[in-house]
Amino acid sequence: MIVTKSDYDRWQSLYGEGSRTTSAEQDTNTQAAVDYKEGQELAAEATKEGVNDSAVAGGERPKTFLEEAFERVLLNRLGVDQGKMDELKEEIEKTEDAIEALSAKKPLSESQKKELIELQDKLETLKEALQELLRQANERANEEQALGPQSKERSAELYKSVSSFL
Repeated sequence: MIVTKSDYDRWQSLYGEGSRTTSAEQDTNTQAAVDYKEGQELAAEATKEGVNDSAVAGGERPKTFLEEAFERVLLNRLGVDQGKMDELKEEIEKTEDAIEALSAKKPLSESQKKELIELQDKLETLKEALQELLRQANERANEEQALGPQSKERSAELYKSVSSFL
């Protein structure tokens, strides 16, 4: 719950030391009550209009910049081919849209049913490819983690051998 200054002032006047307020404080409290009423009216109007800030009409809220950046850093750290992953996600989205558009048509002909089945198979294949991409990246990350100390020592040795030529 978000408490505004007007709410705080109103509560202070009701439950706090409100009995000993001066006329200036009473004016502030009156203004706070008016602000509170206006806020309630705005909320009621937003509810009537169907405005809901907590969810987008599609059911999912879009990712913020920080969420997108965090995902990119995480995928980079895991060694995922981000270009390939973006292509797969885009294809999956297009295929899902095509399936929705085709499913919206109620009387489906035989060719449309066949096309729908093909699109569903393609969607399944794309999702499997995405999972395989993530699995391979996870395996590479596990191998690198297991070889971590050895690879660091090898890198140091290579650096020393190259620097000896200089």
